[in-house]
Amino acid sequence: MLDKRVRTTEFYIMDDENYKYSLLYHALLHKFSIKEAYIDTLNDMFGTEIGNDDGTYKLLGNYMRKMGYMIPIPVDRGVEFNKEKYKKVCEFIELQERE
Repeated sequence: MLDKRVRTTEFYIMDDENYKYSLLYHALLHKFSIKEAYIDTLNDMFGTEIGNDDGTYKLLGNYMRKMGYMIPIPVDRGVEFNKEKYKKVCEFIELQERE
């Protein structure tokens, strides 16, 4: 993600595409429920309904696979990590690999 960073006048930021997928990643995998504020923002960014459903897991899984991104399991106990959602996203990554 940082390889595609964009320079501002003073520092670098993520490009728009990686930013929106990183927010989706954070909302799904680092939270146990997607907060309403995230849902509204993500719906606007993606132009579709984002939620706790297969369509959302597939959206993230397909992007992660396309970009060659990994999903690291946090070792810091202070970082929330939803293992059930992780498994669902990984299912879509694996499905894509088989096709």
